[in-house]
Amino acid sequence: MLKLRLTLVFGALALCEGCAKKDLAIQAPQAPPPATSPTATVSPRLDASSAQAPAPPSPLLPLAEGKRVRINKLWGPPVEITVPPDSRLRMEGGVESNPEANLEGPDWSVVVRHPEAGFFTLKQEKDILIRSDPQTKVILERETADGFVLIDQDSIDGPSKYSAAVSRRELDVECGAWGLDNLADAEKAASICLTLGPARGRGKRH
Repeated sequence: MLKLRLTLVFGALALCEGCAKKDLAIQAPQAPPPATSPTATVSPRLDASSAQAPAPPSPLLPLAEGKRVRINKLWGPPVEITVPPDSRLRMEGGVESNPEANLEGPDWSVVVRHPEAGFFTLKQEKDILIRSDPQTKVILERETADGFVLIDQDSIDGPSKYSAAVSRRELDVECGAWGLDNLADAEKAASICLTLGPARGRGKRH
């Protein structure tokens, strides 16, 4: 009988120990499931499209169509420039002052002249602008073989006005427009100025 009791006791203890282990196993905190990678749920097509960078803005190009105008009376060799058909040229200055060629249309105008202060590099030009107006915002800047192209927004000629300047050292001229109300006008002025070149053959003389 005692042997049977001990057997039952040991069996009960073993059973209780098994139950305890089972309870501990149930109560033990389970490890969280592995984190799902965010990219695993993204469609390959969406992921590829999101990785594409936005297209860069179109580069500023010289005016493609218009009439070619020859300018002779500047300090330097004759030059030519392409302007829209609805334009006229007005000369200012003379022998004692720096002559300027003012090319004008209904909604645009540019000035071609020899720079009285001489030619500056792009960096020097930007430094001058920033010293004059520390809030100057450079919108486009590009060095060329003999100068630069610069479009900016500043308050030198009025609050938040736009300016365009093209420097051509080899032609001994600078071309630009200042105090413009919007960026489109500045880009148009710069595109006209970019057509400057040496006078060739016969053309309309001014």
